[in-house]
This record gives sequence, structure tokens and C-alpha cells, in this order.
Amino acid sequence: MNQEFDKSAIEAYLRNELSPTDQMAFEQRVAQDPLLQNEVTLQGEIIAALQQHRRTELKERLNQIDVNGESRYPSYLIWASLVAVALLGVGAWLYLGQPDPVPAPKAVIPSQGALPEATRAQPAPSPFRADTAVSSGQETVAGENPGETRRKRSPAAKPASGEVSKPSQPTGSKAIRLEDEEKKLQREPAGAVTSRPSSNAGSQQPGETEKPEGKPAKANDRYRFHYRYQRGEFVFFGLVKAHPQVKLNGRTYLAYEGAFYPLDTDAVGITPLVAETNEDLIRQLKNELPAAN
Repeated sequence: MNQEFDKSAIEAYLRNELSPTDQMAFEQRVAQDPLLQNEVTLQGEIIAALQQHRRTELKERLNQIDVNGESRYPSYLIWASLVAVALLGVGAWLYLGQPDPVPAPKAVIPSQGALPEATRAQPAPSPFRADTAVSSGQETVAGENPGETRRKRSPAAKPASGEVSKPSQPTGSKAIRLEDEEKKLQREPAGAVTSRPSSNAGSQQPGETEKPEGKPAKANDRYRFHYRYQRGEFVFFGLVKAHPQVKLNGRTYLAYEGAFYPLDTDAVGITPLVAETNEDLIRQLKNELPAAN
């Protein structure tokens, strides 16, 4: 047991695994015991020989390694990098080399002003419906030959002696001859009533009322209560007779059955008549209307 203990103590001493106190006590024992000193020396030589043998064996193994084999791995890495770069280049060339897709042509939607009147949205039915009346007393029947017409007397004006009654012209304005009016009706759409401003319209004061000239034409169901501004005058659709107009604050209003409808000179297309809803403005227009009548 002592010999084994001594060997383990010697091995721990040679490996410097003893604490400073144990190491000092072991050195004192070695100095006092020659046998123990010889054993420590022998164990030290054995350990040194083993270390030298391991160093020699390691050098031999290192010398047996092929130096050329070390450069194979980097060469493979280089070739793999070159192949990857080539693949990326081919992919980029295929992607960028494709022609740009031709954009589909966009449908050109014409503005509403360029649309023909037949293709415009049909306005909502208006409660105002005008009776059809022609100054000559004739009406074209749908489905018949345009040359064939039939005479139809207007229920509002029945001549007593076979004479065709002419619509009454508003008082206070210059009358237009029947022949000129019939020619103008041929140029205007059906169902229109024209209103030409008087020659001294520029000298009228705000709030002054003028009664337009004009006569009714045949009504059109598509434009029952509309107007437009054409050649310096307002043309109305769906009105069987002319109605007074009131000018207030530089704007013209149509007086019709107790309501007032603003008229805009920019309405070059057929525009529906929309009643004014401002109560203060309606009150002012009503105050100006009796003075004009």
C-alpha cells in the first residue's frame, strides 16, 4: 500500500498536481529517503521518454501527410464558385434579355361633350309634360311615311272657322314673324322654346325681368324639361309657351309655376332644369317678379 501510495504521490508531484503544502512535505520526504529519491528520478525519466516518443510519433504522422492533398479542397471550392457565378450570369441574361410586354391599348372614352345626343344618358322623367303643338297644325305620326301627315287640332286652341290659330306672343317684347320662327324650329331640336335676350339686355339692372320671345315646338320625351344656351339665347325643351325670366345679381332665372330655375350661359349642351332651393334667394326673386309683370 505504501509503494502504491508513493507511486501515486510521485506521479502527482511530477504533474504538479499537489498543493503547495503537500508539495513541500513531499520534497522533504524525498530529501530524507534515498529510495524515494531514486523512484522520483526514474519516474521523471519515464515520463520524459514518453513525451519524447509522442513528439517523434506526431512528427512522423505529419511527414506522412500528402502536401498536394491540401490544395484539392480549395480547388474544388474555386470551381464551385465559378459554376455558381456562371449560373447566376446565365439567369440574369435570360431575365433581362426578354422583351418588355407590350401594354394593352387603353380604350379611349370620349368626353360627354363629344358624345352624340342619342348616346347620352336618358334623364329621369320630369313631372312637367308638355302637350305637343305645332304652329302649322300638323304632326308626323310614328311608323308612317315621313311625307304622310295628319292634321291634329290642339285642345288648347281650336279654331272656329278653320283657320290655324297662332300662339299668343308675350306682351312687352318684339314679335317674331311666323316664317322666321318656323325656319328656326327646323334648325333646332324638337320640343324647344327659344328665348332671345332683348337688344338692350346689357343696360338692364340686377333684378330686372325680361320675357323671352319664342314659340313652342313639338315635345320630345327625352327632353321634357331641359334647356341650353345657343347662339346668344336660351332654348327650352318641354315648355309649351314662353315664361318670364328674372335677372338678379348678374344671373338669369326662369320663373315657372311658382319655382325659379337658374339658367347658365355655359350650358352649351342640353341641360336639365333644376329648381333653386335657397329660400332667401327665392324670396328675393319673388319680390322682383311682380315688378316685372
